[in-house]
Amino acid sequence: MKRILLIVASLALTLSAAAQQREGVFLAEYSTKDIVATYGWFFPIRTSERETPALQYASLGYTANFWRNFAWKAGVQVNTFNTYKYGVGIPLGIAWRPGVRTWEESIAVGLESGLSSAVYDGINGRTDWLKEDLATSLIAMLFRRTEFYASLTPGYCLGPYEYAGFEEERRFYLFGDVGMVLSIPIWHITANLAFAYHYNFMHNDRGPAAGDQFHYFSIGIGLGWLF
Repeated sequence: MKRILLIVASLALTLSAAAQQREGVFLAEYSTKDIVATYGWFFPIRTSERETPALQYASLGYTANFWRNFAWKAGVQVNTFNTYKYGVGIPLGIAWRPGVRTWEESIAVGLESGLSSAVYDGINGRTDWLKEDLATSLIAMLFRRTEFYASLTPGYCLGPYEYAGFEEERRFYLFGDVGMVLSIPIWHITANLAFAYHYNFMHNDRGPAAGDQFHYFSIGIGLGWLF
C-alpha cells in the first residue's frame, strides 16, 4: 500500500506539473473563485465514554475572493440528524486563503521538509521511517492550496421526530463553524480535504443515549472547479 501511494503521488505530481506548464493552460495560481461538492461525516464530541455514531453530510459551496486573500463563502448543506431524519442548511461565511503555491515553491517546501525529517529519523536510528518521510513529502507537495474559514449555518430539520414519548425538539438549528481546507489543484479541478469544528447553538440534536449533542468535529472529501 505504501509503495502504491508513493507511485500515485509521484505520477500525479509529474503529470499535473507538466499540464500546467503548457502555454495557454489555466493556472490554479490565478483562480479567485471555485465551486466544490463535498461529502463527509460529523463526529459528535462527547464528554462521556458512550459511543455515538457519526452523522453524514453533503454540501455544494461557492467561494469567491473579494479583497486580496479574503473570500466570502455560501452554499447549501444537507446532513443527517439523530432527532430528525435530516436537516437542510445554508452555510454563510468568510475565508482567508493565503494563495496557491507554485510548483517550484511546493517542490522546494516538500523536499526541505522530507530531507529534514529523513535526516532527523536517520540520526535517531529510525531508518524504517525513511520511506514514510519520502511518501509524506511527495503527498505534501500536491496540497498547494490552503483555506481557513469561519461561518454560520442556519438550517431547518425535516422528517419525523425520532424519540416517541419525548417533547419534540425545535426544528430550526444554527451551527457555528471553524475549519480548514487542504486542496490539490490540477488545472481547473481541485480535490479537497476539509476539517472543521461545529457548535450547534440550538442544542436540538439528541444522541441514541440520553443527552443532547452540540459539539461536532467533521471531515469531508470534495471535488471542485476553479475559475
